[in-house]
Amino acid sequence: MEDNVRKIGALILLHLLLTAGLVYAQGQKIVINAITVEGNKTADASTIRLNSGLVVGESITGDDIQKAVKNLWSLNIFEDIQVYIVNQSAAGIDLLIKVKEYPRLNKVFISGADELGEDDIREALNTYRGMVVTPYKISKMKERVLKKYKEEGFLLAEVAIDTVHAAPNRVNLKVDIKEGYEVQIEKITFHNNASIDGDDLRDAMEDTQEDRWWRSADFDAKKYEADKEKVIQYYKEQGYRDADIVKDSLYYSPDKRSLFIDIWVYEGNKYYFGDIAFEGNEVFSDEELAAALDIRKGDVYDQKKYDEGIRDRLQKMYYNEGYLFANIAPQEVPVHNDTLNVTFHILEGTVVHIKEIDIVGNTKTNEKVIRREFKIHPGDVFNSAKLERSVRDLMILNYFSNVVPDVKLIPNDSKHVNLKVKVDEKSTDTANMSAGYSQRDGLIGSIGLTFNNFSLAHPLSGGDGQRLVFDWQFGRIYRSISISFTEPWMFDTPTLGGFSLFNTRSGGGFYPWDRRDQGGTLRIGRRFYWPDNYFRGDWIFRAAETSITNIRDAELQRRYEQLGTAGTTSQFSLTQIITRDSRNNPEFPTRGSTHSLSFQLSGGPFGGDQHFFKTQFSSEWFIPLPFNLVLYTQNKFGILNQLKDDSFILFGEYFYMGGSGLGFAESLRGYDDGQVGPLTSAGRPIGGKSMVKSTIELRFPIAPNPTIFGLLFAEAGNAWENVSETNPFELRRSVGAGVRLFMPLVGIIGIDFGYGFDYYDATGKRSGDWKVHFQFGRF
Repeated sequence: MEDNVRKIGALILLHLLLTAGLVYAQGQKIVINAITVEGNKTADASTIRLNSGLVVGESITGDDIQKAVKNLWSLNIFEDIQVYIVNQSAAGIDLLIKVKEYPRLNKVFISGADELGEDDIREALNTYRGMVVTPYKISKMKERVLKKYKEEGFLLAEVAIDTVHAAPNRVNLKVDIKEGYEVQIEKITFHNNASIDGDDLRDAMEDTQEDRWWRSADFDAKKYEADKEKVIQYYKEQGYRDADIVKDSLYYSPDKRSLFIDIWVYEGNKYYFGDIAFEGNEVFSDEELAAALDIRKGDVYDQKKYDEGIRDRLQKMYYNEGYLFANIAPQEVPVHNDTLNVTFHILEGTVVHIKEIDIVGNTKTNEKVIRREFKIHPGDVFNSAKLERSVRDLMILNYFSNVVPDVKLIPNDSKHVNLKVKVDEKSTDTANMSAGYSQRDGLIGSIGLTFNNFSLAHPLSGGDGQRLVFDWQFGRIYRSISISFTEPWMFDTPTLGGFSLFNTRSGGGFYPWDRRDQGGTLRIGRRFYWPDNYFRGDWIFRAAETSITNIRDAELQRRYEQLGTAGTTSQFSLTQIITRDSRNNPEFPTRGSTHSLSFQLSGGPFGGDQHFFKTQFSSEWFIPLPFNLVLYTQNKFGILNQLKDDSFILFGEYFYMGGSGLGFAESLRGYDDGQVGPLTSAGRPIGGKSMVKSTIELRFPIAPNPTIFGLLFAEAGNAWENVSETNPFELRRSVGAGVRLFMPLVGIIGIDFGYGFDYYDATGKRSGDWKVHFQFGRF
């Protein structure tokens, strides 16, 4: 307001000054002989002249001077601008531009901020030393601070911002805050809701909730408006097609601490679906469309199911057959005030083909690696399901943080479209290097390199989708060195090939024996198209030489001697693994499943000293829940059968359970490594020939990039010395919580806190105990 008054005053003054000398000049031009600037403190005089648009030697009219004033006002650095004629002659005029600058900011002083930190207030003010301080900017500062307080529930906060002289053309800002009480929503009352209970309507509101001891009830105006829409949507899902919110009222308690909300609704009649008909459909029959819509005559009208049926089922039926431009328009006709007849008018259009697929954003991954995962190709009929599956398969590679397909229309061509696929590369390689010293282990350390998107042809740049892993761990009681290579697409077909070489030595007091393994594996795998294309098979041939010595448990020593084998043993085995993996994301899956069935035949026709048949089955499910939660379940079973009575099975081939799963035992949090299952009298793990384990986790995302999520878990499991002793109801139980973090160049790391319920002493008395487990490379 003050700015406008000053602007009007300046223009009036300008008009009075120019009336006498320039009335006659409105229709003719006058030359500027000189321009002088006064009153400027920080703004340069030449800059003022330049921005005014007035130039010495040019001819002007009165309108040009008015434009000059407007140009200077637009700089927002002056609180007053006056233009004078200081000299006038036949040759022209001399102008004086007299300005008064807005002050510059020196410091900001804040008082009264208790609930919000001073840093938050300063962030909302968004000031900096030397900035121009105008009434408009002060007004916007106040708005931002008040908005910040409202977001935190302080709806009655008051903010006053004043300027205090600090130096010539410098001011300090004094910000005085009266926070008031943090207002909480005390009561939400619905009126005229004769058909649906108020509790159900309150539950439909996600962010606007009544105050309870276990939660806060802050009020957010934008979220409140969104929640009112959710109430209407809830009505429409219950059949009330015409439901609406007539009005609402918000008021405070006398002490200004509580907020009350009253909402008046109009319910209307409850509708049911009547006759459903289709017109214009030739590609699909009425019966096929009706089955996909999944709405029958007599069903309660459900707006959500109705919309999903059109968008996610009917429309996709046409998209999957290439009718990209098919249009489905429902016509609703109310009958008898409670029935809705619906006729779907369908304009099918023509089949659309893919002309080109353009891939962008792949700075590392070679284009062929991306294209070979596509289920749809140039020249193919457009298919929405194949496109979605292609995006999923690219994401499951774990090379990209995001994959976004975009259908591009081609001008004057209704039968073809182009497909642009944008990928965002992410770091896929991991490296670790560590060293240390302990009294028990001496010098310990590790060096590991994993290249998940490697290229033999271009080892420095990578990008061919191959996998190369090198790992070396050293110490007095444990040493291991291994190298492996995998080519997922041999001969440009979905056939996997790979090998590994390893040499491992373990011993010391932590292990019940000293063990040495050396050998290698050859692996071949293939994607299947039956029963569906989520299946694959892998076959691994293993040849290894193993020796177990210095057994530090008398009972284990006797068992070893009874087997009749001593010294070094050889093993030749073939493992078949059938897997089905339909997860939607490799790092934080929110839907899908993973199932694995493996058979390992050792010895027999392959020879060697170990003759057994091992079967393992694992089933994992990822189930999406509200609020971005994910329910994860796993069930795992294993059986080890001895093929010959006098055959030898190394201790490491048995099933062990307990701990984090990083060592020799199957994970069961809340217990130490290998301490679940048969033990010797000294507490050393014997190992079992059967195993059962069940896990359930509630996972919740914390951050998307890098991937961080927390989890609550409950699990149970056990191992039995003989298959005949297996009892799936005799399990050791645990509960706990943990967190997982995916770190570039490191991989997955995590920590779990588990409470085991079933610890038994020598007398059979049960007790519980907490254990901490660190996770590396495991979700």
